[in-house]
Amino acid sequence: MRLSKEDYRKIDKAFTIAYREKEKPGPAEGWANKVMEALQKQKLLPSSLSYWDFLGQLSWAISSVACVFIGLLMVLMLKIDFVPENEIAKVSFDQPIEVSYLEIPGV
Repeated sequence: MRLSKEDYRKIDKAFTIAYREKEKPGPAEGWANKVMEALQKQKLLPSSLSYWDFLGQLSWAISSVACVFIGLLMVLMLKIDFVPENEIAKVSFDQPIEVSYLEIPGV
């Protein structure tokens, strides 16, 4: 069985690729440790925060505290009646209907 020159080139190319793959060195011992050390030596984050970064973090912290404070105030206002109903009834009976409830203190 005779092979053509084209077949010899294909076989030669396949053997060349296989030989080159064989010669490739694998990863050295401890390569993962070296990579981790190199990453740790790099400064990925700035060491000090700028004024605007600090202000942004502070505003997020303050906003969460403010939301909790507003919630507590809402619960307090629902539990404690600032304007008693008898005072509203007294103003409604003593004065004509046209009187606005804005005249009631605390409303």
